[in-house]
Amino acid sequence: MVNQEYRLTNAGFVHDFQLIDVQNFNGVGESEPNPYFYQNLAEAEYVIATFMYMRMLGYPAEKISILTTYNGQKHLIRDVCKQRCGTNPFIGFPHKITTVDRYQGQQNDYILLSLVRTKTVGHLSNCFELTPAFNQGEQFICKALQRALSRDSQKTSHPIQVPVHNPDDINEIFDTISYDKGASVIRMLREFLGKEKFMDGITSYLQQYKYGNAVTVDLWSALSKKSGNTVDVKAVMDTWTLQMGYPVVSVKKSGNKFILTQERFLSDGSATTNLDESPFGKYKWHIPFRYTVLYKDGSTSTGMVWLHKGSGKLFNCSVTADDKLITDTSYTEISVTKDVTLIKGNYGMYGFYRVNYEEVMWNTIIQQLQTNHTVFSPGDRSGLIDDVFNLARAGLVKHTTALDMTKYLKKEEDYAPWYSALGGLGFIRKMLQKSPAYEQFKTYTLNLVKPIQTSLTWNDSGEPLQKYLRSNLLSEVIMLGDSDATKKGRQLYDDWMIKNTSIPPNLKTAVYTAGIKYGEWSEWKYMLKKYNTSITPSNKDRYLSTLGETRDSIVINRLLHMALNEDMIKHQDLYKVMRAVTKNPSGQLLAWRFVQQNWEKLLQWYGDVSFTLPEFVKSTTSSFSTEFDYKEVEEFFKKVDSGPAKRAVSTALENIRTNINWLKSHEDEVKTWLQKNV
Repeated sequence: MVNQEYRLTNAGFVHDFQLIDVQNFNGVGESEPNPYFYQNLAEAEYVIATFMYMRMLGYPAEKISILTTYNGQKHLIRDVCKQRCGTNPFIGFPHKITTVDRYQGQQNDYILLSLVRTKTVGHLSNCFELTPAFNQGEQFICKALQRALSRDSQKTSHPIQVPVHNPDDINEIFDTISYDKGASVIRMLREFLGKEKFMDGITSYLQQYKYGNAVTVDLWSALSKKSGNTVDVKAVMDTWTLQMGYPVVSVKKSGNKFILTQERFLSDGSATTNLDESPFGKYKWHIPFRYTVLYKDGSTSTGMVWLHKGSGKLFNCSVTADDKLITDTSYTEISVTKDVTLIKGNYGMYGFYRVNYEEVMWNTIIQQLQTNHTVFSPGDRSGLIDDVFNLARAGLVKHTTALDMTKYLKKEEDYAPWYSALGGLGFIRKMLQKSPAYEQFKTYTLNLVKPIQTSLTWNDSGEPLQKYLRSNLLSEVIMLGDSDATKKGRQLYDDWMIKNTSIPPNLKTAVYTAGIKYGEWSEWKYMLKKYNTSITPSNKDRYLSTLGETRDSIVINRLLHMALNEDMIKHQDLYKVMRAVTKNPSGQLLAWRFVQQNWEKLLQWYGDVSFTLPEFVKSTTSSFSTEFDYKEVEEFFKKVDSGPAKRAVSTALENIRTNINWLKSHEDEVKTWLQKNV
């Protein structure tokens, strides 16, 4: 019988995650016996030795999977495993030995990962190739890709590549677009080129320009050459880096064909025909459209077609054997058989675009989610949810469609779909704060979240994403005022405060929220004491952020003014206070007044910092939704120097206008839906 401690911690290891470089074994390390058939005997031996070590400690074999980034290494590890473990029934074999790509959508308690390459760059490592192993792929989709899609859907966005005329321009452009959109389009590029060709291109580029200077076109040229010049990488990527925004691909069914068209997506749903910011005239993109289709028998198949921006030969041949070469300038067709029941675009969520479907197709997808949601991967489910909520905000689909999709969530047990759903539901809740429907919407959300939250219990166990999901859902039900969760959270907080009882790491956020949001002055004062006495940066950050969650406006004001005194709260930490206070309905207006009253001081402190002032402007105005709010913000920033927040002011005003229009266009629709479904 396996000791319980081995199920809860990584017994026999110093760290939860360990990265070890093994360059050779008996003089043999990385090799390439055939093109792209990379192997590393040293790593194969090491990873099997680690597996055997874990088995002798009592780790269950079925809880261990061995992954690698290359097929060659997969075969080598299997051979080594047979030699070392095949004759030992006690050791046995791991649950799986396969490639990272084949493991997409699967999980296990313990992952041993062989990256193979030691001589050159190797695979695009930490957040792409490690993704299935550490479950970062899903987190990239919902935290980086979707965040960039949200920001880049505004008229006040900017291209990835922009000219810099003065130092303030530099500060302003290092933002979500530069980082998250930049990472997302590179991820998309890697996918349509193929991982090996992409990495060969990156390696060639780094070797060619080491110790020297390079420009963007040099990177595109290196990648094109390593692709065998089958793709004009510059032509494709210019449409993603030289113009702001991104497309929404509309999918319509006509007989046994799906017809794809594109247009620029804007969060306010406005037309784009009069916008001339694109260097190409009209906003169009070269879009690698990956898709999966579902058949009546439950099987699936995948493919990719290109939806081009316009005329001009882009390819000499297909990128892969499955790609369909399309040269039409206005639309693309996907031919299917009669037994196809649905199509899901942007399969794998590698593309930087949204996908919209006809209403009947959305309804088919919703029905499939309710019948068997696991047909789609967690990342694809997250993408469907994020798309439908944002398309609804833009007026391209009905809000009833988005809300109908959420009904299946009572069966959803994965992190990424819930992350996206809580974001979409949270926006509507924020918009309804002053509406009679606010409490009704809170009730619907609580009824949706509560079953999964209850099933996860309060035990801080499981794989990382399960722990994160538990934390998010506990925080959500406590924020919504669930009596059972609030009572439990307050009890744990009191035990911590009075008895010095430790709180499990992934429950701290929820417990701290319960104690501060629903507690008294004594709980708040204790948290402040913990902030002042803690020497651990991560703990100090958590304490400080939680202090802003109190419902007492007097205490919130006190916290804000404490933040002006660097002896009490470091200037570098003020944004953490502001972020917490602006998420708190009791603190949103107080935070805006604080910014108005102290703008000159804030400008003096943070005028040379890229993120802080823009963060203050956007966060303090994010819930504003009236003409009065719009005019007040507009007039205030006409009178002051906005410094590095100039672009953020324009974005804030655009957000407020979008909020105003949302209430005019969609509040009644949501109210009617709630009356029928709550």
